[in-house]
Amino acid sequence: PSEALTMTNGLLLLPNIDLAFDRGFISFAENGEIIYSPQFKDDDARALGISPSMQLRWCYPQHNEFLEYHRINVLRTDD
Repeated sequence: PSEALTMTNGLLLLPNIDLAFDRGFISFAENGEIIYSPQFKDDDARALGISPSMQLRWCYPQHNEFLEYHRINVLRTDD
């Protein structure tokens, strides 16, 4: 099936978290813990209501392939 139609190629996130995720300011580890981009400033995170203690409530093993892609290709780095 197309990746766009694959259930595990998507996360149900609150709009503020989805925006930061889509723009590469945050991602998630395999265990669901949030990962901040080095470009994501603490003040911006607070303004968006995002904290380092957040994590996904559940994550299927099939999500890992897509999350890994996101961490490598979308999450902003220092560059």
